[in-house]
Amino acid sequence: MLEIKHLTKAYERVILKDVCLSFKEKGLYVITGQSGCGKSTLLNMIGGLDSNYQGIIEMDGRDIQTIPRYIQKYVGFIFQQFHLIEEMSVKENETLISYFKRIFSAKKEILLSQLKLKNLQSYKTKLLSGGQKQRIAIYRGFIANHPVVLCDEPTGALDVKNSEEVFKTLKELAKEKLVIVISHDEKLASKYHDYLYEIKNQQIHLVHQNKIKETITAKEKTTKKSFFQFLLKDFKLCWKSHFIVIQVLFIALLSIMLTLSLTNSTNKQIQAQLEKIIPSTTIMLKKKNNEMLTQKDLQNIHHKEITYRFLQNDDVEFLGISPLKKYQTNKTLYISDYIQKPKYKIQGKEIGNDQEIILARSTYEQLIYLTKQKSLMNQEVYLFFDYQNEVKSYPVKIVGIEEKETVMETLYLKEFAFNHYLQELYQLEQGHTAFLQVKNKKAMKILKEKYPIYQFKLANSSLSSTIDKKFKQIEIIFLGFSSLSIITACFLLGFVLYLMVIKRKKYFAILQTLGASLKQVCFIALFQGLIISGVAFFEAFLVLNQLFVLANTLIKESISNLMDNFFIVSYEMMGVMFIVVLIFTLLCSMVPIKKVKEIEIIEALKG
Repeated sequence: MLEIKHLTKAYERVILKDVCLSFKEKGLYVITGQSGCGKSTLLNMIGGLDSNYQGIIEMDGRDIQTIPRYIQKYVGFIFQQFHLIEEMSVKENETLISYFKRIFSAKKEILLSQLKLKNLQSYKTKLLSGGQKQRIAIYRGFIANHPVVLCDEPTGALDVKNSEEVFKTLKELAKEKLVIVISHDEKLASKYHDYLYEIKNQQIHLVHQNKIKETITAKEKTTKKSFFQFLLKDFKLCWKSHFIVIQVLFIALLSIMLTLSLTNSTNKQIQAQLEKIIPSTTIMLKKKNNEMLTQKDLQNIHHKEITYRFLQNDDVEFLGISPLKKYQTNKTLYISDYIQKPKYKIQGKEIGNDQEIILARSTYEQLIYLTKQKSLMNQEVYLFFDYQNEVKSYPVKIVGIEEKETVMETLYLKEFAFNHYLQELYQLEQGHTAFLQVKNKKAMKILKEKYPIYQFKLANSSLSSTIDKKFKQIEIIFLGFSSLSIITACFLLGFVLYLMVIKRKKYFAILQTLGASLKQVCFIALFQGLIISGVAFFEAFLVLNQLFVLANTLIKESISNLMDNFFIVSYEMMGVMFIVVLIFTLLCSMVPIKKVKEIEIIEALKG
């Protein structure tokens, strides 16, 4: 099973020279010798902790240096200094190995009773005596499904009574596994060994051999816990030390989330209100030669998507609407939007002729408030126009109210009614600009091809692109400042992870002796960074959501129901930001992970 072939080990001098030794599958092998003769060195080489030697150590006919995850598959350790995790409870230390190796679940209760550990499960490990700690280490060494247990001075830190107990336990457990013990205690070694060896003059010599009764061990069921469960337990173990880092990163992430979300939400709301005032389905047109347009020109433009036409003379100013025949500024409501067709439900009736108009609900209520009237439905009101400083009015009747709140005061007319008013009042039949309302803005492409003498463009395109450009500039400025806090937080994260690796070198070394692979240990360090970033990100995300809920409630109370939610969290943008945060975390974790890879297990265990 385990065989050493021509093994030579040297430091400044040769410690072991051309050593050859075979071990059986079961039994208690005790190796003695003077201090510095190479006992612990031999054990470290057999355990795969030290690979700097000449010769071959074989397990099941294979060189152990070629066996992937050798410790996890074959070897358990019991150390003189126990190497338990002091911050964990007894139970947590016992189960630690089950995250990296398969354990004999059926033997658990038997072994706990045998080692007298049942009543200590909830105790903190740091409160235990040396003998109790060593029994936990023994439990860990024998509960796992590995065929070899290596014990380096397991009684070195114990009194006589506890030392005797440990050897008794090892002798009993050696009936099922190969147990190799390094010991200075020649009395106990002589009393309990199956095979007694001594290292002397760079060689290992058989001193005595007892007859071993061969036993056949039935194959037992094994279980293994999830490595992800261990990652969560590990974070719980050190979350207090990460709390401040999480809060610093939280503030940095919240600031950049606010920056992105505020600029994005404000831009979207302005675009949404612009869409209500000048829909993207409104096409503006002029003649390419800058000639004036007529009503006939518009009537000759045909497309099934066109629903409304409006001709505007830029020399005429529309002053607004009032119930008074004579123009008075303080009694006249200025109308900003009058080039569209109603889209929503109407209280009253549809427009039947040029003398009938419909007002948006908010505009009608504003006109009532301005004029102190109780009702203006089906009453005559006046539209006022100014052309070359000559103000004239045109009588119309309010026949309907559109059930719609609008940001700007809105009035609806019959198609070409505005043009007819100007013909009657000022004998103006032409206009500079026309507007076409269409069902789908894609119709503009066909109109351009069909009517090349006209210049077509979306009515809100110039203003929309200008707003986008300005907000992008604002966003870049804010992002610049916010990025400084992110970079600072990331440097802090990387520094904290680096210090964590330095502080926990022994901890990582212990995990590797329990069967954790180098990749797993590196991932433990990386996971610390990922979970710090993740917790900070989701904390910032939740706070952002609550801030926006509060802000939207206050805005709704102040401006009624003109808009649903002013501030909106973009989940797509948050998703992209989360990916960026993870990438930053990966970059920050590179140096700590490199430090983990450089850990020398033997040296770290001495720390």
